[in-house]
Amino acid sequence: MSIQLEHVVGYCEAVATSAMDGEVDALVAFAQIKAIAAAATDALKVVDPLAIAAAEHYPSKAFEHAGLKFQRKEGSRNFKFDHLPEVVRRAQELKDLQERHKSAALQLEKGMLAATVDGELVDPARIEYSKPSLTLVA
Repeated sequence: MSIQLEHVVGYCEAVATSAMDGEVDALVAFAQIKAIAAAATDALKVVDPLAIAAAEHYPSKAFEHAGLKFQRKEGSRNFKFDHLPEVVRRAQELKDLQERHKSAALQLEKGMLAATVDGELVDPARIEYSKPSLTLVA
């Protein structure tokens, strides 16, 4: 297979530029780039373990192959706490506390104040909005 990396990257850049210049419909360009990204993601799932195995043959973590520079990184350590009763209990307490403040924020949007059963006002959470997004439905 002789597809050059520059061709794939160049095609994606050309589609983006054409959309910015109004030469290509932005929704069509979006669909094309999303399809390429999905295909690349699927292909990476297959190629990633093969490439990691191939990288193990190099004695150094930083190496060059076929004119490309690579850096191999060992897997990171992760700590799990879901087997510790105290941590599980406190995590649930935090979830409950966050839910109470979220409810207070939603009530405030409706012009109402939230209070505990004892009559104490509950401070509302701060609401932030993410950027809009577009999904391509298959």
